[in-house]
Amino acid sequence: MQVAIREIGNSKGIILHKSMLAHPCLTDIAIAGLSVDGTIVLRKPI
Repeated sequence: MQVAIREIGNSKGIILHKSMLAHPCLTDIAIAGLSVDGTIVLRKPI
C-alpha cells in the first residue's frame, strides 16, 4: 500500500486505511520503528 506523508501541525504523519487499522494485531497502541533501509514497521507491544 502506498501512502503519502502529510503535514500534521508541526509534524509529519501518514494516514492508514481503515482495513489496515482493523487488523487484529493492531490495538490502540503500537510500536513504530524505522529500519536502516527506510522501512517503517508497526508492531504489537509486548
